[in-house]
Amino acid sequence: MNKSNAELIIADSEKDANMLYAAGFFVPDPFIYFRTSKGSAVVMSDLEYGRALGQARVDKVYSLSKTLDEARGQRKSKAGGSDSAEAVAWLLKKENVKSILVPEDFPIQYADQLRKIFKVDFKKEPFFEKRTVKTDWEVECVRKSVRVAEKGFAAALRILHDSSVGDNRKLYYNGKVLRAEDLQVEINMTATSLGCAISHTIVACGGQGVNPHNKGSGPLMAGRTIIVDIFPRSCKTGYFGDFTRTVVKGKADELARKAYRLVAEAQDTAFGMIRDGVDGRVVHGAVLRHFEKNGFPKKEGKRGKEGFIHGAGHGLGLGLHEYPRVNERSCVLKSGNIVTVEPGLYYRGMGGIRLEDVVLVKKNGCENLTRFHKRLEIK
Repeated sequence: MNKSNAELIIADSEKDANMLYAAGFFVPDPFIYFRTSKGSAVVMSDLEYGRALGQARVDKVYSLSKTLDEARGQRKSKAGGSDSAEAVAWLLKKENVKSILVPEDFPIQYADQLRKIFKVDFKKEPFFEKRTVKTDWEVECVRKSVRVAEKGFAAALRILHDSSVGDNRKLYYNGKVLRAEDLQVEINMTATSLGCAISHTIVACGGQGVNPHNKGSGPLMAGRTIIVDIFPRSCKTGYFGDFTRTVVKGKADELARKAYRLVAEAQDTAFGMIRDGVDGRVVHGAVLRHFEKNGFPKKEGKRGKEGFIHGAGHGLGLGLHEYPRVNERSCVLKSGNIVTVEPGLYYRGMGGIRLEDVVLVKKNGCENLTRFHKRLEIK
């Protein structure tokens, strides 16, 4: 790194994946991280200073209050405005920093204040290139979170298996109508018991599944597709798992069976293509063409697009959706990337069908970190 340059993040590490990657511990409120040629540092409030001394994965921990006292005593920070901008301006000026690089979502209020002193540029994702290539430890963190998702789905699958079909085609369990919310609670409780935070779990039946991120609600129906999408985050490490299966209680109709087969084939096609050096756009294009040539095109419907309407996959790690992407934009995959592979088909009248596994990109192929079976029909 050039001696006159610095990388800077001001954010909390509960929600900001770059900050968690940089600082290495969870903090619910915004704080300062910067890195110069002399090393990395955080600037912490009195509330978090002591904890940061023991947990932050940086070279130096500064006290925000002491830094502000020093800056204001010398009256040389000149940034004014917020405490964070004033403190970091003082520390970076002492290191003769001239230029600051920030993430693309850096708060504009801080950028405006810091531009009084420094040149401030932003960098599009990935802000940290190293974050896209996982270490062995990171791979195991993701693998463990995927296992949690699988166990959550297994719990939901047991309920679906034990449910009965009423005269109105609604599913019943323990004498009550089985609702999407019941499976969401079961999945979430399972994930929580295994040390993960989880929210917005998708259990979308029938027409609800046409919108890929519709959480789903209400009674579950026999003979209709049910998309279950689970994405737990480890409370210990912060790494996500991501997992989707589509099932039908009872017998699926011919259209759903054909679509499911094509989605599974498309996923296998992607598995066979993913390796170091392959452009994700090529993988996405192959999935799209597979659907089109088999009579399931992407089209404009009365209430939005139908067919294969999203990317074939995305990066996974400290972010649920992170770089690299496997979609219409060019993005060359590298060994050590972790990406989802999640082709899907969505048509009004049929519902939605999606399958999602998580793979590790390797030199000559990919390793599937997901183990759970794929079966459409549940007896």
